[in-house]
Amino acid sequence: MIALLCGSFPAAVSFGCGPSFGTESGEEEGDGEDGEGGGGGGQDLPGGGGSCIDEVQLELEAIPLPPDLVVVLDRSSSMGQPVTPGGFDQKWNTIVEALGDVADMYQDRVEFGLMLVPGEERECDAGQMNIMPSPNSGKNFYQYLLDTTPGGASPMADSVDAARSYFNNAPVNPYGRYVLLTTDGVPTCAPLGEDAVDYTVNAIADLENMGIKTFVLGYATSAEDADGLDEMAAAGGTGSHVPATSAFDLLQKLEAITSELSQVKCEYTLSSGPNDPIDLVVNIGGQPVPYSPEHTNGYDYDPGSKKLTFHGEACDALRTSDADAGFSINFCNDVD
Repeated sequence: MIALLCGSFPAAVSFGCGPSFGTESGEEEGDGEDGEGGGGGGQDLPGGGGSCIDEVQLELEAIPLPPDLVVVLDRSSSMGQPVTPGGFDQKWNTIVEALGDVADMYQDRVEFGLMLVPGEERECDAGQMNIMPSPNSGKNFYQYLLDTTPGGASPMADSVDAARSYFNNAPVNPYGRYVLLTTDGVPTCAPLGEDAVDYTVNAIADLENMGIKTFVLGYATSAEDADGLDEMAAAGGTGSHVPATSAFDLLQKLEAITSELSQVKCEYTLSSGPNDPIDLVVNIGGQPVPYSPEHTNGYDYDPGSKKLTFHGEACDALRTSDADAGFSINFCNDVD
């Protein structure tokens, strides 16, 4: 957890700096009641304004607003091939490791769902939901994926339609709904006379019309495949596909996509606070956050309701890849 760092307070702050502390709890905690702790110890205030008898320190964890992310995962036969020709790292093994790591890291901040493609009958059998998005559903990803192996074709369009059917029948997540399509090439299954890429693009566009964006992450084995994956990503409202060229690259890009979707709450009600907003010292990750009554970048605080709100880059700072992101607050409760 993040500890308050002395020596980083703004010059306008009118109290001394007490000791830093940390807590593993998501509640406001300290040495006293309601998350408050003394610690001013009669230290002199800047400018000769007296000393702080009771310095309150609060430390809070950022509250996640987890969106749904359904991973439509290609497990076709070609995923059993090495990432690079002649290499030793199998595509399937690298994606299993990467998904397992990311799902575990973000399980409190993203509600993961999983669809394996093709389905149980393999070949062109459409995928169905194997894991439903729910709190902490990501913790089951790794073990589940260890129990399957590559095989069959790549019926992406019908599988995307199955994902759309799931979203149509599931409660709408107010924090967002997304699909991450992970593959090593263009789809291979379509009705007679249909182009498999066009068929899949249309299915993804139907999802996007519902307000559900689709990210495409892939090992493109040719320029033609890359173009097809780009078409699919464009239909999903996410620009172009995200290419992966190695196991490390795959992990980094998968983490970047997941981090982009992760959100946290930027408004909190404190158990106590000063009568003047400028008397707060607020830190995110040990860095001071400026007071911003104009709501551009920093914090604002309403003494009446005790609501602390982050704006601009300060709010964005809570959206980090650190699942334990949080912030600390310091103010003087009693001046001698």
